[in-house]
Order: sequence, then structure tokens, then C-alpha cells
Amino acid sequence: MVLRQVEMANLARTRDAPATISYPGFSLCLERENGERVRKRYAFIVNVVRGAGEEPCLESEFDRLVASMKILPGSAKGAGSAGAAEPEQKPSLFQKLKQKWEDFRKGRKVR
Repeated sequence: MVLRQVEMANLARTRDAPATISYPGFSLCLERENGERVRKRYAFIVNVVRGAGEEPCLESEFDRLVASMKILPGSAKGAGSAGAAEPEQKPSLFQKLKQKWEDFRKGRKVR
């Protein structure tokens, strides 16, 4: 996502009005079903978000940085130290409440 000023046609029908107006907006690089990447532009007009067009999505600096990064051994999930035990996860609030309900239902002492 890129934040930037977006040029849109001026809908005001006056002689002195400029042909285009610059609005604050953003653009997103999306991939279509056929694999083509396209950058869609959107503009904030008062409290409405309007589509402002699209253009081909060029490779960004962020994409080049991600492509140049190397994956370190053991940093990917399931790679590296296969024998190492993963740290135990804490039960979620839902799991705790579910366990308390089960204990209550079965007549066990509720902690």
C-alpha cells in the first residue's frame, strides 16, 4: 500500500474550475486471476473512498528487498532443529473457561 495524492477529474461544471483535482488517497498492488499485477488507486473524497483508476504494478523497492532476503537455517517453521521441543503454549481464555465448565459439570473442584 502506498499513500499518495491522487488526481481525479473535477466534476464541478464551472468555467473557472480546473480539469483535475488532487485528493489524498492510496494505492494497492493486487494480483488478478490471470496472474497479472495491477496497482489500483483510490481517493478519499470527504468521507467516501472512490476508485481513481489503475495502472500496471511495477516491482517496488519493498519487493526487491524481500526477494533479496535470505532465510536463515532454523528460522523457517519445521526446518532446522527437528528434535528441539517447541515451547508450550498457554491455554486461551476460551480453553480455560471451557475447562472450568467441564470441571463444574463433572462435580470436580473448580480452580
